[in-house]
Amino acid sequence: MSGYAENPQGAPQQPPLSRIITRKSLSIIKYLILLLMVMCLILEIIAIVLGASTGNVFAEFQLFLDNQFHALATFIVVLGIFMLLVVLCGCIGIMLENMSAVGIFIVVYSMMIVLEIIIVISTYSLIRNTYRLLEVRMKSVFLDFYRDRNSHRSVNHMQQRLQCCGLENYSDWYNWPHHDDSQSTVPMSCFASPQFEVPFEVGCLNRMNELIGYLLNVLASGTIVAIIFQVICVVSAVVFTIQLRNYRKHEAIRVAASANTPPIFRLDPIPEEKTPI
Repeated sequence: MSGYAENPQGAPQQPPLSRIITRKSLSIIKYLILLLMVMCLILEIIAIVLGASTGNVFAEFQLFLDNQFHALATFIVVLGIFMLLVVLCGCIGIMLENMSAVGIFIVVYSMMIVLEIIIVISTYSLIRNTYRLLEVRMKSVFLDFYRDRNSHRSVNHMQQRLQCCGLENYSDWYNWPHHDDSQSTVPMSCFASPQFEVPFEVGCLNRMNELIGYLLNVLASGTIVAIIFQVICVVSAVVFTIQLRNYRKHEAIRVAASANTPPIFRLDPIPEEKTPI
């Protein structure tokens, strides 16, 4: 049984007025969805900038971090760029009212949202293991402080940048071997003042754990906010596709009905002749 009843002449009748979407209503829906898409574009740009900034911080302390941290930041940036391009294509498809382009956007964007959900889960899992991963890498670098030039430079940079000293505290330097007994066991990078009186009391492991945990939490929270808006954009695009299909179907029925309706001719009344009395 078809969705529209037929009249006795076989021409399909139009659907009820409550189910008909007008051109004006469709345009309003289209521009509202484009506004949501612009918000998604802005969020994708923010995600790319956030991922790149986090990646720069990870690169600054590269020697102390596991490869998982660098891979996470890189993947967020790459995925953000692809999602930005997909949203742009979706905007063009909606503006041109191209149902095929909008359908491809819905499928591809939904798959990328699933990848973002996986990123959020991986990020929170990495947050739980941050302290353990940092402890292993940082202890190895600290022990190579006097044997490896990269380790020496990286530890000094970190202690000055984060204003910390040692792994747990500055007393760690008294327990680790150093290459020259005449040199102080506490590096100069542990001191804030040029007089080298009091070293930083906070250990670098705790400081680094706080910094990396904060960055990962920002990445996860920002991704969750982006996912919420992205889901809204996908649902809105689905609604637009349905409404556009209904509008075109109604227009096709209306054109077919007007083509099958015979023209109506109106005959002018014949004036009556008055007989003279």
